[in-house]
Amino acid sequence: MSQFGLWHGALTQAQIQEVMEQTYDTMTPSIKSTLGAEMITNSDMEEDTTYWYAANTPTTEEQSDDFAHSGTYSWHIVTDGSDEGVTSRTYTTVTGKLYKVTMWTYLISSPSPAITVREGDGSGTAATFGYSSIGTGAWTKLTGYYVETAGGTGADLNIRSNAGGEWYIDDVSVKEVTNDLVGYWGLDDSTEALIFDGTGDYVNLGTDNTFYGNEDLTLSCWVKTPATASGSGHFISRDDGTTTGRPFYMGMHTTSQQVIFRTQDSGGVGKYRLSTATIDDDNWHHIVGVFVAGTSFDIYVDGSLSNGALTGGDFPSNMGTKAGVDTIISGKDGGSTLFTGDIAQVAIYNKALTSAEVTTQYNLGIEGDYSSDSGLVGYWKLDTASTSSNAIVDLSTNSNHGTVAGNPTLGGVVQDSTSNNNDGTLI
Repeated sequence: MSQFGLWHGALTQAQIQEVMEQTYDTMTPSIKSTLGAEMITNSDMEEDTTYWYAANTPTTEEQSDDFAHSGTYSWHIVTDGSDEGVTSRTYTTVTGKLYKVTMWTYLISSPSPAITVREGDGSGTAATFGYSSIGTGAWTKLTGYYVETAGGTGADLNIRSNAGGEWYIDDVSVKEVTNDLVGYWGLDDSTEALIFDGTGDYVNLGTDNTFYGNEDLTLSCWVKTPATASGSGHFISRDDGTTTGRPFYMGMHTTSQQVIFRTQDSGGVGKYRLSTATIDDDNWHHIVGVFVAGTSFDIYVDGSLSNGALTGGDFPSNMGTKAGVDTIISGKDGGSTLFTGDIAQVAIYNKALTSAEVTTQYNLGIEGDYSSDSGLVGYWKLDTASTSSNAIVDLSTNSNHGTVAGNPTLGGVVQDSTSNNNDGTLI
């Protein structure tokens, strides 16, 4: 079996024939998705008008430029009672038609919002959509589909949560669906990843203390952490835990399940940043840490800047080069602070990647190839679980090949070619 696609809506016989003869990359765009015009007034929140109405007197209900998924503005809601939020302006639906509802939410505090869709004739509820899980401090998309059973001019969206919720919403949309591709998996190729159990599994990349330079630095990897994750774990590090022997590490914070990125100079001056996003959700995430010596720390999660709390004194002016410290994937020197989960595509750069370069890398997906990138000084695809010496090949020019310790297993990642990122695992 290969080239498996899943659509909402109906394809014509001619479209089905084209799907059989094409791949995702060569498929006509209209076959991937044909949607109608936007039905929500002020869906992008750029107009400060009464197109969104308060529902049950939330504490705050207003346009805001604090955060925006796109453009300049979003809508900010704080709830202090039951079932509070906002309601959209009405729109017109047709009985029997299929509609797609999408919304982006930036959650500050739970509970997160849910969407209730009112039928077009105003007689009842057409559909309800909510997040199964959502982290704080990052934009998260909600998508749902429904078939209208009672069309009319009185359809609307009610977006609400119970007391204690604070959130921003943006790009809230309803469109009629002719056809909409929700997942596409080639199945004729997969990307390997190593699965670490947190009890002795890691990759030792050796003690070379010069390949990464000692100033600007970027660390990049793809990780998947179990939803039941607890405790800390390094994704990639050069860290023996001493004052002068921990030039860099990036991993998951001990208690919060946020990304932590730290550097420390040869004099022991260290600083670290946490992400706003949490990643303990059993999904693949692209994680990038960018350090500019003496100036800044940035963390990106899935292509978006995710800068949370910054802790420490001055920004380190360099990175320590203490001899004898191993660079480790899934842990730190000495085999501690081990990570539980999956890791793929680990890369180190001796420069600070720009936000555009991070976005490009994220858009390449987990199967991307970074081997021709400028500034690349270490690159390991983690495509074997062999414990033979130097089996984890460094695809940069520095040949810092890695050796597997413990007994990690090799897994296959089948990427969803659509933007829905419904990646699968070969079993």
